Amino acid sequence: MKTKLERFGYIAFGILLASVVYIFAPVLRGTVDAQNAKSEIMDEIVCRNLRIVDADGNTRILLWTVPFKNTGKFEMFGDSENPAVALSVNENKGHIVIKGDNDKPAVVLFPTENGGNIFLDSRSGETGVQLSTLSRGGTLVIYNKVGEIVVAAGVDNRDRGFLKTADKNGSVIGSVPR
Repeated sequence: MKTKLERFGYIAFGILLASVVYIFAPVLRGTVDAQNAKSEIMDEIVCRNLRIVDADGNTRILLWTVPFKNTGKFEMFGDSENPAVALSVNENKGHIVIKGDNDKPAVVLFPTENGGNIFLDSRSGETGVQLSTLSRGGTLVIYNKVGEIVVAAGVDNRDRGFLKTADKNGSVIGSVPR
């Protein structure tokens, strides 16, 4: 009988100890629940990756870097698993990509050694308009829906302005100067 009473005593003591730990652990552990915590201003957060999610756990904002490379990225997500907007740095150059409703880039901005490029793409993902800065000046190129250049304007090799137009197959039909 004594052994059963001892076993019961040990079980009761274990339950009591577990209850005390369960009740007082949240007070003693010192962690912060970010959703319910009091607002606090921090001077700095240091991390390699930061992912912000919505109430369902879907990633909405992602900030990340690749160690030992000059690369960092800031991405914002809509309903897709692919980022809708991405700002990135690669080899000390910034890039911006904004995607359309078909998950293909609609706007792309990136630098070149002479300035920068802007691509405005069509719904099919083909480039629609390209603005560029070259060593001799700026250019504007307009593409049709199958990716053929139909209008090009800019500065030629003699530092003169030019304008070329083409048919739907890309064959030149007019140009200034001739």
